[in-house]
Amino acid sequence: MLAQLPDEATKGPNSPLTQAREDYKAQANKAGYLEASILDAVEMQPLDPNDAAFVALRREARERAAELGRKTGLPDEMIEQILAEVDEPGRLSDLVAGYVEIPFAERQELLETLSVEDRLRRRCCRR
Repeated sequence: MLAQLPDEATKGPNSPLTQAREDYKAQANKAGYLEASILDAVEMQPLDPNDAAFVALRREARERAAELGRKTGLPDEMIEQILAEVDEPGRLSDLVAGYVEIPFAERQELLETLSVEDRLRRRCCRR
């Protein structure tokens, strides 16, 4: 469904559309390309990493990661070594996301989720 914008929203020097167009032009570099400011995304850590529910979620994610490792044919010793090196829950969820069989768009969405707890819940613990 398309919305009809009132004339004052699209016409005139002070309209939002005109202002957006001017902002866009102001961002254009003299060489003809745009510049962007990029900020690092900061993970949202759980409120209480020692909460029993989060500890259980993290344990389940580690079990899921080990299960995925076995499915790919990795030896148990290698799986244990990898899991021993991945002590942060965010890194664990990213590791699992790289190996689960899901569509690329869904994997990308998972990797872009900033909340560590949400990432663990959304994919790592699904069977």
